[in-house]
Amino acid sequence: MMVNMGGGTFLKKVFPRTPFKDFWLSSRPQALAWSLEKGESFLERVREKPFFQKRFSRPYKSIHRSQGGFTLIELLVVMVIAGVAVSMAAVNLAPSPTRILRAEARRAAIALEAARDTAIFTGRPVGWRADKAEIVFLAPSLDGGWAEENAPAAPLKIENGAAITQLLINGAKVDQDFILAFHPHGLPGKFSLTLALADKTSMIHGTPFGIISMEDPR
Repeated sequence: MMVNMGGGTFLKKVFPRTPFKDFWLSSRPQALAWSLEKGESFLERVREKPFFQKRFSRPYKSIHRSQGGFTLIELLVVMVIAGVAVSMAAVNLAPSPTRILRAEARRAAIALEAARDTAIFTGRPVGWRADKAEIVFLAPSLDGGWAEENAPAAPLKIENGAAITQLLINGAKVDQDFILAFHPHGLPGKFSLTLALADKTSMIHGTPFGIISMEDPR
């Protein structure tokens, strides 16, 4: 039994009596050259056909045309859409006067609560006065008055356009230089502090028992 099935042995098995077998075994390099030459000439003839040129030249032209960039109208449309989107986002993200005033009133109420707690825990009174743009905290001075030196907290700045418009003590309006004090046992009376921004107002109330509350802007 013959194991080698490559080359001439295979051809002898498959084509025992054909002229092609003798041609292939005797002139194998010449046959290969002949096949390559015929194949190249066939491809050249196919490339010269109009069908081949129309079929395979269009995709390259369309691809080259698509890489030319955007037109002026397309760029203008994109810019307009982007501008509209940015303007809508700015309107939605901008804080309203109500939100700003609520935040500033909450900050003021927290600062007043901290001053009240300091007076309760230290056993010493804490004074404060309300200017238009800040709440100033004071400490008792040696001469029996009030001074910013040794104050338990730094002045609280009213920011973002909000301002303190009035201070009421027991329902009566007082001047901005009026000093109100938190004592360890509470307040001498009730107060109402008004903050305003645009057409919105918010009030902070304090009771003689030291309870501080805040009204929502309206």
